[in-house]
This record gives sequence, structure tokens and C-alpha cells, in this order.
Amino acid sequence: AELDMEIEEEGQKDPHALKPPNELLVYLVRARNLPPPDRKRQGQADPFVELNCCGRTQKSSVKKRTLNPRWVEQFSWDADDLSDVLEVQVRDADVLSGHAFMGRCRVRASRASPVPDVRS
Repeated sequence: AELDMEIEEEGQKDPHALKPPNELLVYLVRARNLPPPDRKRQGQADPFVELNCCGRTQKSSVKKRTLNPRWVEQFSWDADDLSDVLEVQVRDADVLSGHAFMGRCRVRASRASPVPDVRS
């Protein structure tokens, strides 16, 4: 059986309908020497990471009282467009004053290393 899909607004066949989806895997390992979120808590923060890609945001666990957190966590997204951008933001978990910004980076999906499909 062959799957046949049309793109409604264009009336054309979807060229990706028969292809398996690509998966963007991100391994969050650690951060080093994060700046303290404020002077009152010099040398301490409760950092967590927000990872946003393909219109979906995922969050890491919170690491208590450290500026050198270690997570070793894995995240994934369905990603078929190499122009997608992964945005990674580090924030200090503080419910009372809001989650203070600590740092950010952006990586284009096209810079990711391909991994061969190992499914059988």
C-alpha cells in the first residue's frame, strides 16, 4: 500500500510523506562558570535549561545551589527542516521573582551531526 498525501493549500503532493521523519537529538551534559543571577545569592543559583526547536519547548531538571550544573539529559524533536534553530536558554529557578536569565545559545539544525539509522 502506498501512502499518498496532498498539501491542501497548494494542491501538490507532499514530497516528504513517504520518508521517515528526521529526529533531532540533544544531549544536555553540563554548564560551567555560570554568572550568578544576582548579588544577594553570590555563588549560588538553581539553574535549569529551556530548549526550544520546531515550535516546541522542553525543560531540563533544576540543579540546586550551583553555578556548575551537570544534567546528562536527552531531548528530541521531529525535525525535517535543516533551517530549524535550536535555542538553549539557561535560567535560574526562582518562583518569587521570576526565572532570571543566565545565558543563551542558538544552533542551526544543519550544524548537527548525522547519526545512521540503527532501527531494524
